[in-house]
Amino acid sequence: LCLPQAFSAVGTGTTLTSTVQDGRRCEHWEEPVPVSFPAINVGRWQTMTIEGPRGVALRGFFLAEESQQLEPSLRETARILTFYEGLLGPYPYQELDVALARENMGFWQAPAGLLELSKVEGQARKTAQKDLRSDFYPKVSTATLAHEIGHQWWGHVVGWKTYRDQWISETFAEYLSFLYMSQTYGAASYTGRLEYWEQAARLTD
Repeated sequence: LCLPQAFSAVGTGTTLTSTVQDGRRCEHWEEPVPVSFPAINVGRWQTMTIEGPRGVALRGFFLAEESQQLEPSLRETARILTFYEGLLGPYPYQELDVALARENMGFWQAPAGLLELSKVEGQARKTAQKDLRSDFYPKVSTATLAHEIGHQWWGHVVGWKTYRDQWISETFAEYLSFLYMSQTYGAASYTGRLEYWEQAARLTD
């Protein structure tokens, strides 16, 4: 993929080469593991790369005004990967890109080898009829990050046959997030989420 030099591209696959020629940045990726949900994001980002467990490259791509979150996000990603590998086995790819997508996308997403985060502004979200107060559901971004990383196993290594089965990957990703948050940050980090699950379960048919 070749782009104007000011832009970077991130996505599924391991980066083999990244060169600049004739004012364009050209990148070549390869992914030997078959995937059903590949994705590419393009943007003008501040970037950083750190080494994750077993040498996995963790690459961050954040907007300039959010660049102070680059390193903390990658460090948290490394801790989550390490925790999950102890439960699920090795992370299935050689590289994981963490990219800040457009604001107010309304959700985060986890294609194979890519985490798409969205900064949310001006939204008063309710959970279990309470505001997302820090004493009710603290570290909401960390919990969501842990959920999305869980999809690298539940959603990609283990997929679903039809859309009727997709709840399985969402459920296990959320459960993994609960395990990570409660064991890393204590039970209080997920008390509000448990209440939300209980109320939702009572309302559903």
